[in-house]
Order: sequence, then C-alpha cells, then structure tokens
Amino acid sequence: MSKKLSIILIAIFSVFAAIWIWSFAAPKDYVILGGSTSVNTFMQRFTKTYHDDKDTDFIYNSTGSQAGVSGVEKEMYAGGFISKDISSSTLSDGNEFAVLDNNPEFDENVVNENDKYEIEFEKENSQNFVNYMNLFKDENKQNAKRKSYFAFEFAIDAIVLIYNPPTWFNNDLMNLKLKEEDKTTGKELALIYAASNSTWENLARMLGQEDVPNSSSRISTFTRESGSGTRSAFSDLTGIKEMPSSSVVNSNGSMFENIKSSRGTFGFVSYAFVKQVTKESGVKIAGVSDKKLGNPADEDLFENPADWEHALKWNGSEWVPDKTLTNDDFIKDKNGYELKRPFIGIFNSHNSDFVNIVEFFAYMMKSATKSENDFVDEGLVPVFKLLSNEGVLE
Repeated sequence: MSKKLSIILIAIFSVFAAIWIWSFAAPKDYVILGGSTSVNTFMQRFTKTYHDDKDTDFIYNSTGSQAGVSGVEKEMYAGGFISKDISSSTLSDGNEFAVLDNNPEFDENVVNENDKYEIEFEKENSQNFVNYMNLFKDENKQNAKRKSYFAFEFAIDAIVLIYNPPTWFNNDLMNLKLKEEDKTTGKELALIYAASNSTWENLARMLGQEDVPNSSSRISTFTRESGSGTRSAFSDLTGIKEMPSSSVVNSNGSMFENIKSSRGTFGFVSYAFVKQVTKESGVKIAGVSDKKLGNPADEDLFENPADWEHALKWNGSEWVPDKTLTNDDFIKDKNGYELKRPFIGIFNSHNSDFVNIVEFFAYMMKSATKSENDFVDEGLVPVFKLLSNEGVLE
C-alpha cells in the first residue's frame, strides 16, 4: 500500500471516528417519548407547541401502550404513555410505582379512590407539581430505580355516540347500556353494530318504544380507520372490535358530516364535537348507561338554553339536567359519564431526563389554563394527577 493511500485511509478513518465520538459526547438536545397510538395525535400537536415556545425537541414514537412502559423501564424513553388505568400489571415484575405521601409544604393531599392513591394538582399550580417531584427526588435518592416509577394522568378522552334517526324514532328513549352485568357489550350497541338484524325498528322495540312502524330501516353504521385513537377508545370501552358492515371514515370531522348528511346513521366522535350537535344539524347524542352529555340539540331541556353544557341524567322516564355538573366535570367524575378513558404518562425519577419530563408536564398544565389550547383542539378534558398503587394517608 502506498504512503499516499495510507494517509488518505487514515484521514477517512479519523473523520468517522471523530463523528462517532462526537455523537456520544455532544449534548443531546431532544427527549424521546413513546407509547399509546391513541395519545399520538395529542402528543404530536403538543410537542410542536412545546418546541415552538421552548425550542426543545420532544420526539413521540407511537409504539403502543405496553411498548411505551417497556421503553421507560429499559431507559429508551423518558416517558411512556398509556391510554388505560394503571394496575398491578402495568409495570414489569419487580418494578413498583413510588409511594405517594403528603407533604406539609404543599396544599395537595393524597386521597384513596377505589384502592388507588392519587394527588391531584390544579392546572394553575404547576410549580407545586415541579416542587413535589424535585423534593421526592432529593429525599429519595437512596430509593432503588425499581421503586421510583410515577404515573401522571394528564387528560381524559371521552367518546360521544351520535346518530341521525328516522323521523318516527323516539329520541328520549335513546339510552344505551355500555356493558351488561356479565361485562359483555351492551345488547343495544351489539345490535347497532351487528352485520345483520341491525334495524331502527328492532332497536326502537328493544328500547321500549311502542309506536314502531311495520317497516325495516337498516342502521347504517360508521367507524374510524384502523389505527385511529378514537376507534381504539370506542372498541376498548364498548367491547365492539369487529365492525365489518360499517363504512370507514378517516377523521372525526368526516364522521360528523356523514352522520349529519344521512338519516338512519350511527357513529362516534370525540368530545370536541359536542358543540356541533345542534337542532339544525339533525344529529343527536345517545345516552350511555343513564348518563348523557349536554348539547345544543337538547337545549330545550334546560330552563336557560345557554346552560346546555351541563350533564343530563335519566330519572327512569326522562332526561333531567344537573346544573351542578358541567360536561367537563361530568367526565372527570369517577361516577359520571362512562364512555371515557385516561391518558397517563409513566416516568422514573432515576432517568437522566427526569428534569425535562417534569418540566414538560408542568408546561402542559400551564397551557391548559389558556382558553385555546391543545386539549380543546383534540377534544380532551385536562386533569393532572399523580397515581400509585401505594400511598400514605396522613
């Protein structure tokens, strides 16, 4: 080998070596997140909002809830996101959520709800959340990584059942069971999305309507495309996985327009579309297990039509407004509207990006105080809670 060629090869090798060393030594200016496909649309929007304001990149990989948790446990992700409640099986064997306890420096207290411990933070007090997390890290430095996992609920995703009925259908009776006692899909919903025997006449009789015409009007159902977060939520919450006879649309907007333009149709949209359900649209909202979200089409049920953004409850014969509960509060209420699920971020205080993920969530809380924000745009109800299977009530 000639001396000239050797010099060239050494120079090329040196360049590649320098790049390789730099890639590890240079400061990282991005944070990797991953998890639920249902959380993806919100995260893509919010990470852009965060970058535009803070000039810090958070990259979200839509890999599925379990992959998100696993990514945190393997330190591939700073945060892993799930779209279901935490349980004893959320983390791998041997890993545990941190024990939540009260601290006199903060107004927030640990409460126990259905054997789950939680601390709720007001969106206006994001600094309290930051301080609590930093204090935990300082006071629990000796805690093993496996005992330092946190679950942070930041939003509730509610699904609304919408329909455009035949003119003879009694809408007051449209009160569908979400689940039967044996945990299976409610019989009315099962009928609606059945491939056969799915008619408005059969549904009306099932709901108790007496003046049903002797006709056969097929219920034309719509669903979302495979991979849609709204479809995933609908399937998970109702148990309806297969919808072979349903027409497929690729957005909430398209779903709403198809229901609006055709009588005899049935579908589902995210909570953000409730305000578009007006008398003029012809679209109606179905009740779910004796509970219903207030909407402009039902404004006549309210003493003051402007109060339509409040809960509706079935008293056995009619829908009655509950002026003490706004729709948002109804969705947040554990005993309220049922067609919903939480969005939760999992992270660990030993992760090298702990400070970044805490600041990320704190910024999320601050953003929710604005009238226009990513939660509103995605039809989500913001709620900010630390969750755990273990806690101290003192």
